[in-house]
Amino acid sequence: MPRSRSDIVDTKISLDERNELVRLAEMYMGHEIYVWNANINGIVVQLRTNDPHLDDFYRENWFPAGGVEHEHITRPHGVIYAVTDVPERKPRACYHVETKTAIVFNKKSYEIVRSIALGIACDVSEEQKDMHFIRGSLVDVNGEGVVITADRNAGKTTHTFLLLELEGARIHSNDWIYIEHLGGERGRVSTLVSERKFLVKKSVTKISARVKQLAPKCKKGDGYIVLDPWWIGGQEKFLDTTRIKVIFFLQKRPKENWVCTRLSQREALNLLKTAPDPFFNPHWIVRSEDRMALQTSFFQDVLQFVACYRVNTCASILDVQKRIREIIRSKEYLTEPPEGEEIPEIEQIVNGRQLESVKRAMKKLYSSKNVSHPSPQKLKDMAIEHGTRTKFGNYSFVSTVKNRSADLTVVIGSSKVMSKKLNERQKRILRNLPKTL
Repeated sequence: MPRSRSDIVDTKISLDERNELVRLAEMYMGHEIYVWNANINGIVVQLRTNDPHLDDFYRENWFPAGGVEHEHITRPHGVIYAVTDVPERKPRACYHVETKTAIVFNKKSYEIVRSIALGIACDVSEEQKDMHFIRGSLVDVNGEGVVITADRNAGKTTHTFLLLELEGARIHSNDWIYIEHLGGERGRVSTLVSERKFLVKKSVTKISARVKQLAPKCKKGDGYIVLDPWWIGGQEKFLDTTRIKVIFFLQKRPKENWVCTRLSQREALNLLKTAPDPFFNPHWIVRSEDRMALQTSFFQDVLQFVACYRVNTCASILDVQKRIREIIRSKEYLTEPPEGEEIPEIEQIVNGRQLESVKRAMKKLYSSKNVSHPSPQKLKDMAIEHGTRTKFGNYSFVSTVKNRSADLTVVIGSSKVMSKKLNERQKRILRNLPKTL
């Protein structure tokens, strides 16, 4: 069974528990209920709450799904019941996977509600096997998209808004990126915005004069403000679509003396999978081997078309920002990746359960009804019937298919046997291996 992330939702619940908690939520809310459907890139997540603050921030944050008059009749993909001021009930957030229903009691932080909304969008996307989302900020610098993603408290927002001070820099996203188109002949990673306004930490006002000037007219709460990116500088500082060219992974490594290193595709994928929040996504609710495989396959596709760097934000802010800007200005990310990146281990491509399934199927073949076990002599006798004896006493055989198509063949297994250098079609075969199996 899938499991839920403990610091977003406390428990994963059964259908009976879900129904009982929804009944309690509706009872406590009564008729004083606010309802709003958020459109997160086509996935509709409805908030039902008795808290005007949560409703206010939710409406400000997201694009609406249809007209206001349809809020009570639109059928959403997922629903969040957020009930506050419930007497004698501990703060709790629960999630029912099958119905995409979250029930939240006595948690007044909008940050939690937003995170659950993004978690539901992820869940729906994964269940439909139609992956589109990357957690991170995105700044376009002179037409090329720069993604910054990070461990928690590693400086994502800080370095995003510092980077925005560059001439020719425009912000696209602050925390959530929608991939509209991936791949094609030109190998592009095209994006669209997800959020109407950004939820930004108030501390950003200390590093961005622009945000400091705007803060007084922004909605405030829980150490955050809701910032309209258009206010930052109109179309000179905001855009709603761009193409990703480079990704910076921010981490704090106090015992290590490096600032920034270029990553191979394999290294970047491993970093994504092993991060404290896998894929640097603290909003990810439902995890399982299958979901991990889906995310891995999605990021394998993304990483084909972008350069990746790992950044140690334990270095001074100025040193980190200087190095990031040097990479962007010089466009060194457009050069070839480091040597030896190439082919991932088999375990990185398919999960253990799929491998075991293949092994079991192979073992069953031996005893299948349509499988025989002829001796070497029997095989020879069977072959001779279809051959032509030569004057030298040998046999000549002619087949319709003269040889295997090497360009469309991939040997898959341990590092000892795995194909090493692959063309683009072979790489596609490898990426599609989970689906093929």
